[in-house]
Amino acid sequence: MKTLNPRMILVAIGALIAAAWLAPEVSAQTYSKCWYVCDGTNSSCTQSCIGGGGLWTTCDQWLRNLYGGTANDLDADGVPNSSDNCLCRQNSNQANCDGDSDGNACDPLNGVFVKDKRRACRSDAATKLGFWDIGIWYEDRFVDISACKSAPRYNIFKVGGTCTFTVPVEDCCRYALENRTRDGNVCPAPKDLNCAPDTW
Repeated sequence: MKTLNPRMILVAIGALIAAAWLAPEVSAQTYSKCWYVCDGTNSSCTQSCIGGGGLWTTCDQWLRNLYGGTANDLDADGVPNSSDNCLCRQNSNQANCDGDSDGNACDPLNGVFVKDKRRACRSDAATKLGFWDIGIWYEDRFVDISACKSAPRYNIFKVGGTCTFTVPVEDCCRYALENRTRDGNVCPAPKDLNCAPDTW
C-alpha cells in the first residue's frame, strides 16, 4: 500500500489556500480588494490590491481604469499628477483648508489641532485585595486653528493611585491623586462628569 508523503500533503493544502485567496469572488471582507485598500489617500496609490477578475493590480492602475484617467492624470480630474494634491481621488478644485500636502478630499485629518484645555471628567474607586484603587480620567481637548474649522478632538487618559482600607475613600482620592494632579474637582470618588469620546 502506497503511503502519502507528508510534504506533498502540506504543498497541496498550501495550493488550496492560495487558490481560495486568489479566487475571483473574494469575500467583501477581504481587505486586499481594491475597494478597501485604495482609500483615496495619497499613500495608498502604489499599494497592491485584488481588482476585477480576482487579479492582482495596483491602486493607481485600478483607479485609472475606474475613472478613465491617464498615466499623467490618474483620477481624471483635470489636474496633472505632478501638481495634484489628491492623486487617487478626484478633486478638481484642489481645496486644502489646512495647507498641508493633502487636499481635503484625501486628507485623513483635515485641520491643525492644538491643545486647548484639560479637565478631569471622571473618577472612580474600586476595592482590590484590601486596597482602594482610585482613578481619575482626564480629557485633553484639541481645537482646530485652521480654515477647516473641524470639530474638536479629545484624548482621554487615566491617572491612578491606591490606599489601604484604613484610609477613607475620600481621603485616598485627595491624597493619592489630588496631590499629584493638583485637581480638586473630582474627589470624593466616584464621580462621573461625562468624558467626551476619545477621538485622538
